Amino acid sequence: MSGMFLDSEIRPMTSVDNTPAPTVVDGQAADFRFLPKGLTAKCRELIEAYHGSHGYSGLADVLWSVDTRDFIEFHPELHLVFKRASSARSAKKARDGLVMIATLILSLEVLASNFAGWGRRFPFASRRADALLGELMLNSRTRLMDVYLYPKSHRNPALLSATAAE
Repeated sequence: MSGMFLDSEIRPMTSVDNTPAPTVVDGQAADFRFLPKGLTAKCRELIEAYHGSHGYSGLADVLWSVDTRDFIEFHPELHLVFKRASSARSAKKARDGLVMIATLILSLEVLASNFAGWGRRFPFASRRADALLGELMLNSRTRLMDVYLYPKSHRNPALLSATAAE
């Protein structure tokens, strides 16, 4: 996948001339490099901790829900990662692809909603995340936050402090 996602986690997909092959939608390449690395690392840890105790078997279903499916389908690189993960023979490759997508979407949700102060700390990234989610996630803009962080009345204080912006 492209360096457009989470720079430290994704290997570039390249074209014939060995240049990055960006996702182009409406004349613009999808670029997720604006996501703070500290946030994506914390979101990935949270997702892996959650699925470490609940199992990874439902992750594809969480991502393919009504609220996130359009977002994944709209971005061809994400759709390709999802498709490859869904048909991968290696459980590790499948899990890594799905976790990457979940990390990306959860990071966008956290920024757009200013959860734990991340949007205030990174206002430019927050505006970009809000615009990306606003176009495609019409039903729930916090679908993965609801899954991983639970409703407000049931939030775990330890999780809140673990995900707080530093």
